[in-house]
Amino acid sequence: CSMLYPSPWFNEGHATFFEGLEFKNRSVELEATQRLADFNACTGGNISANMLTKLLQMSYENFYSKDSFPRNYSSAWAITYFMNKGAPVMNKPEYTQIPFKYYEALNKLKNPEKATEEVWKDIDIEAFISDMGKFYSSKKLMKKAEKYDFMKNKELLKTP
Repeated sequence: CSMLYPSPWFNEGHATFFEGLEFKNRSVELEATQRLADFNACTGGNISANMLTKLLQMSYENFYSKDSFPRNYSSAWAITYFMNKGAPVMNKPEYTQIPFKYYEALNKLKNPEKATEEVWKDIDIEAFISDMGKFYSSKKLMKKAEKYDFMKNKELLKTP
């Protein structure tokens, strides 16, 4: 039996994203305060296009490197939170669809590196970084994202 593992940016980004999930009164709440503080402490609140490109191509061995794993985890969380909660409130469906497209590409290609390459090939990394920076520096957008229930987004759940 062989297992197909996603790339670390996807795997650990979503693991850290969902560990803040709480179910309360038939609704879902996602606590982001501590993760955001970690991201700010490890990266100064932003990452460069070069850093994102490296993160997307990173092996598990490099992701877990003792010198960089806090930055890698916090950055993977930040891009995942942005794709799932920030991009929708900024009306950026090209980013919101990345996790779903990655999952589909991984199942089709059976190769995490090729799936990452396939999904990100049409994404302007500089624009992504710029939009992510705008999101994290805007209290208004962060508040909107906090209230946004990504679990109810039916558009994202459609399968082709």
